[in-house]
Amino acid sequence: MAYYAVETFEAHDITELSDMIDELISAMKQGQLIDIKYQAVPTTVSTNTAHKGPSDTKYTAMVIFTK
Repeated sequence: MAYYAVETFEAHDITELSDMIDELISAMKQGQLIDIKYQAVPTTVSTNTAHKGPSDTKYTAMVIFTK
């Protein structure tokens, strides 16, 4: 019987999120990874297309794997 686990991550920088996921995956055995679901969620709504400030997006990921 297979047991499944889920790890969730969130960051305001896609590179930071990717690094966290890479760290988890590198510790897995081959065949453990089942799926990764990504989502980008805007945290503010702006109609100003010239906005150059910090990211207004939160990136989330869910990693599904076998135990």
